[in-house]
Amino acid sequence: MTSSELADLMGYPLWAIQTIISSEAIITPKTATLLEQALGNSADLRNMRGYGYDEFLAVNPIRPVRNEWQPDFVFSPGETVVETLEAKGMTPAELAEQMGYPLNTVNEIIAGDAAVTPEMAIRLEQELGISASFWNSLERLYREWLAKKQIAAVGVGA
Repeated sequence: MTSSELADLMGYPLWAIQTIISSEAIITPKTATLLEQALGNSADLRNMRGYGYDEFLAVNPIRPVRNEWQPDFVFSPGETVVETLEAKGMTPAELAEQMGYPLNTVNEIIAGDAAVTPEMAIRLEQELGISASFWNSLERLYREWLAKKQIAAVGVGA
């Protein structure tokens, strides 16, 4: 099988197959599975590269691809609540009443002193029209940032 035929079979561009064969690529689990399906007993890869699929993986181990992106800044969900209330012409008291929460709870969310619970995220979605998953994600990122900041302030091993 030629590199071009393998590229067509796997649905990859020719340059990607050539990079894999030349041992310069990180092989993802998806690519490894496609290679196994395309090459079967790996005889074709041995002919192209000079060794079999097992040897190929020994040189090019399957490594998981991780998203290591971290946001440059983080803000509390309360800041988004304030901006959304302003855009809708609402007050925190009106939001609290519509959600069935005490005004104190909404004010604590706005100040970043209280966490947005999953239940509250659903209520915010109902009242403000912003998905509960957004509120939950924003809360998680904010709390994680606070924890990192606190650990950094205390120092390692303290």
